[in-house]
Amino acid sequence: MLSRHISLNKKIIITFVPILVALGAMAAVVWINIANVQTANGWDMHTTTVLSVAEEARAAFKEQRASTRGFIITADKKYDESFDTSYALFNAKLDALATLTADNPAQQARIVELRRVGQEYKVLG
Repeated sequence: MLSRHISLNKKIIITFVPILVALGAMAAVVWINIANVQTANGWDMHTTTVLSVAEEARAAFKEQRASTRGFIITADKKYDESFDTSYALFNAKLDALATLTADNPAQQARIVELRRVGQEYKVLG
């Protein structure tokens, strides 16, 4: 009987306000989830880049080792030149990795160790 005394405008407001509040809450949840997905996507792209550069560094180091072995066995200058090229590329890739992982002290320590190992091959060559 109370509903007979409430105006139509108030009934409409009483009906639609909770719906609008629920829609607003859902929109906020969607907004937050989209932001989380974008953040995760950014980290995924960053990780993919780091892995790609690390693979390029590994390939350069592999070439550096092969050049060292070739030069030691044959004393052929072509291996020395190949070593210099791969050594420079290896260090360039480590520089890129250092930049990409600047926020990660553990990775920075690994890069220092990789530089040391690469330098050991330079001494051999």
